[in-house]
Amino acid sequence: MRRKWSLKRAGWLAAMAASLAVSLPAGARPAAPGCDRACLTGVVDAYLQAMVAHDPRRAPFARGAKFTENTSILPFSEGLWLTATAIDPYRILVLDPETAQAAYVGVVREHGREVLLAARIKAPGGRIAEVETVVARDLAMMKNLRTPRAPIMAPLAPGERVPRDRLIAAANAYFDGIEQSNGRIIPFDKDCNRLKNGLQTTNNPDLMAELAAARARQTGGSAPTPLPRVQASAPPRAPMPRDCEGQIDSGAMGFISKVTPRRGYVVDEVTGTVFGLFMFVHRGDATDIRLKDGSTMPSPFGGQPWNMQMAELFKTRRGRIWLVEAIGTPLPFGARTGWE
Repeated sequence: MRRKWSLKRAGWLAAMAASLAVSLPAGARPAAPGCDRACLTGVVDAYLQAMVAHDPRRAPFARGAKFTENTSILPFSEGLWLTATAIDPYRILVLDPETAQAAYVGVVREHGREVLLAARIKAPGGRIAEVETVVARDLAMMKNLRTPRAPIMAPLAPGERVPRDRLIAAANAYFDGIEQSNGRIIPFDKDCNRLKNGLQTTNNPDLMAELAAARARQTGGSAPTPLPRVQASAPPRAPMPRDCEGQIDSGAMGFISKVTPRRGYVVDEVTGTVFGLFMFVHRGDATDIRLKDGSTMPSPFGGQPWNMQMAELFKTRRGRIWLVEAIGTPLPFGARTGWE
């Protein structure tokens, strides 16, 4: 009799679950099993400690957890899991209890050398089911990777916060602007600033010298970064804009053919921050970029086809992009994300 009742009860519960699923509004998704901000912070800490110890048993992994590094699917014994030797103090967290996800950006030591790690960690119920990482090993400017910019993890005042859909829309507008060379469609804060692999690419009067120095370090001094040149028949070009909107609006990012896919969003409404994974596609269809003022500049890497896997973090206030933190690594043209 008890067994029959158990079977009846199980059938009733299954029918109720099915009924609830059918009654969900179109486009709605069930909430992820709980893992609040403290839980997610603990998951990130356990993951990093286990990685440096080269021992996945020290982190709360779910059965069948998936891991990628720079889009390659790996076991938790290869890549940075094999080579990491320490965690540096530079650390940014994005916490998204609604989807049971956390994003981490920080400096890790690899055999003592500094690398920049960005990670998306999904942990329903506190058990790690997905880890997607981007590791940048050619860092441009370590002086900017000692201490995170002060506001980036600070909670926003309630009046400065916007819903998660507006944060994701702001990130998408940023990449629409890049594809269209139109900085005016992007909701930038007046104080917007951007770092890419540690290099401050906006509001930096030393940008070209720092780019040349970084390129020389990466190539042993044999190939400095090409500087913009002006066509002989064109009027002298105005200095490159330094602000976030102006740089994109100038056409200087015209070598980026498209940014797709755009995915892996982690949204922290408390701090006004959105993180995601984005594939930059460079078709290499020209060796020069025509800017909006009529002049040209060399296309980076001479017009070669290549992709770049980017993890980007956008700190906003009142829904406008304030601070950008970008971590990227080059990949072969046509590379996939590993999460298709």
